[in-house]
Amino acid sequence: MEEIKMALQLERDGYAYYKKAAELCPNTYGKKMFEKLAEDEIKHLQIFKKIAEEIFGKIEEEGKEAKHLDIFEEIDFSTKAGEYAALDHAIKFEERAYEYFRNAAEKAKNEKVRALFEKIAKEEEMHKALLEAERSYLHKSGIWFDYQEFQMDGL
Repeated sequence: MEEIKMALQLERDGYAYYKKAAELCPNTYGKKMFEKLAEDEIKHLQIFKKIAEEIFGKIEEEGKEAKHLDIFEEIDFSTKAGEYAALDHAIKFEERAYEYFRNAAEKAKNEKVRALFEKIAKEEEMHKALLEAERSYLHKSGIWFDYQEFQMDGL
């Protein structure tokens, strides 16, 4: 039960972070990416609530307020450095979420809950890959989703 409450809080936090990042991000693609990630987190939250209530009944949620939004006081989206900082923070968040859901899946006694944790862990891993690809793209590394965008040898 405690894992479910923590999962609900993680999804609320992720949604709030991505929603705020989408509002502040001046880059059109970045804005759309953050909006999509926010939508995914809300879907996860709704699925968790539904399954948790089927198994445990009504769940009293503590601290519905999203945490960690104070990070935006430090991020200046008027510069590329601000976008990088938002992406770096989001990547770290997704890494922690992936680890949490993977570990929770291993400990889950209920098969339905285990399967859900495993599914969400995979989605969080995909979110991390998307964020890393965006960061590489912004850094102009020449690689975006494992595809070289340009050649460095002048050909």
